Amino acid sequence: MSENKKQSFLEKIDKAPIELKEIWQQTHETHKWIRFQDRYERWKNRWGDWIRRNISQDESVRFLAIEEEEQEGLFFTPWAKQKHINKRFEDYFEGLRDDAGKYVGNDSRSPGEQFFDLQSEKTPLSGKQVFIVHGHDGTSLGQLSDLLKDEFGLEPIILKKKAGRSRHILLKFEQEAKKAAFALVLLTPDDIVKTEKGEFAQARPNAIFELGWFFAQLGRERVRIIMRKGMQIHSDLDGVERLEFHEDIDEILIKLRRELEAGGYDPGKKEFVA
Repeated sequence: MSENKKQSFLEKIDKAPIELKEIWQQTHETHKWIRFQDRYERWKNRWGDWIRRNISQDESVRFLAIEEEEQEGLFFTPWAKQKHINKRFEDYFEGLRDDAGKYVGNDSRSPGEQFFDLQSEKTPLSGKQVFIVHGHDGTSLGQLSDLLKDEFGLEPIILKKKAGRSRHILLKFEQEAKKAAFALVLLTPDDIVKTEKGEFAQARPNAIFELGWFFAQLGRERVRIIMRKGMQIHSDLDGVERLEFHEDIDEILIKLRRELEAGGYDPGKKEFVA
């Protein structure tokens, strides 16, 4: 391991608990809870992003889950509970310091090269669970969910139907999404975009974000786009093949069957196989 890289890593992570302590001191002494919450959330999101970019997505999820963990004991004020959470964050960064050798190696590849190499090595998941990314079209969502269950014997994962368990929404998404062996991204005309050339309908930004996440997590072979005709696809996805329907999801049944089987679905076992 390069000692310079290790030292740079250690100096960076040492800043995190110091920053949190400063936020605590500057707000706790003046009893400004709302101000603390605002600065604390920004601190947490900034470090969560740094950990994702410099260590791993899983480690970022672990970091963001620290305050979501079951708290033991009785806290009579939010300050008391937060003090307990702050100590957990301090312990977390101390653990990163102790394990620095695991995170700072001799890999000479660029981050981009490492990412695409990981994708080529990814082993497809087995199982029945299919995550459905969706927007506001509840009718089409219901049709797609029923189709997966009735025609293919699969188990749809619909995020809004999963218990929240006091999780941050991003953490909830990642934990539920990682259970899926396949993802279907249902794009419907939920947003109206106005430009100088006129206006058009597009899918919600969250659907596009989740599509990109699944491309990275599962690989393109395990992700398919389903789109209602008449809307405009985002330019980055123009040219990517998709299943299009007019009114009912049933219109794409034959094509969907073909795409699921191409993505690893075994009709005999009624599940995806690695």
